[in-house]
Amino acid sequence: MTAYRITEADGTDPDTAYLLRHFNALEPSWPILEPSHMHRGYWWLIYADSSRAGCGCTSMDRSHCREQDCDFAHPKRVGFCGMVPMTPFESVGFMKRCWVAPEHRGNNLQLRCLAIREQKAKRLGWRQVVSETTSVQSAGNFIKAGYVPILPEQPWGPEGSMYFQKAL
Repeated sequence: MTAYRITEADGTDPDTAYLLRHFNALEPSWPILEPSHMHRGYWWLIYADSSRAGCGCTSMDRSHCREQDCDFAHPKRVGFCGMVPMTPFESVGFMKRCWVAPEHRGNNLQLRCLAIREQKAKRLGWRQVVSETTSVQSAGNFIKAGYVPILPEQPWGPEGSMYFQKAL
């Protein structure tokens, strides 16, 4: 059985930024993540852990452990999510992205990502979060998580976008 964990990542770290941009590019309709997104935003990586045996390490890099002594199935990165301040509005966050590898969808990872980002937004003192999607599946998850559909005065997403907000 696969266990998943979602870990906050430093978007300003060059390796992390590269990985986030790589995942982002897997969804062709999404704009490129700019350096300002990495510096202003908050980012998480989704890991699939198939085993917790052996040395117990959590590093993606096996160099710290001797191969023959490590039974740990090093975790595989299977997605990411992000959140940025909704400029120019104070105390409002924008759920920037959430992407999960197709073979790992259906495991409530998007809902878990929403919850983790909401917790962070509350710690930051934000009073609400908003998002936009063109995905019917994502729209369903927003509704399950308590988001309310809205019609913004100035829509910012592509044609067919659905918009959501949630008070925190």
